[in-house]
Amino acid sequence: HGHAVHCQEAIRMREALLEELCSLPVVGSALDHIIGHFGVDAVAEVTGRSRRVVDDGRGGQRIETRSPRTNLAETDAFMRGTKRILIFSDAGGT
Repeated sequence: HGHAVHCQEAIRMREALLEELCSLPVVGSALDHIIGHFGVDAVAEVTGRSRRVVDDGRGGQRIETRSPRTNLAETDAFMRGTKRILIFSDAGGT
């Protein structure tokens, strides 16, 4: 008669899988992994990103907002030797 048949066990399994997938950590970019490994205090990021995810120091993460002025401050920190690693992208140089 065209009525849909739903298997309750399959629905429960799907919901459990979705819960498990949603609890997985976000896979960051190579840039995020470099910053995560060396820390924001060691890495000067000069890119076009307006936001980035950084470790909050308590095992969690937070979103950090960046402005074009941030790139200038990061470049200055690298040039002064405060930050020993520089990540520079084409977008950061425009």
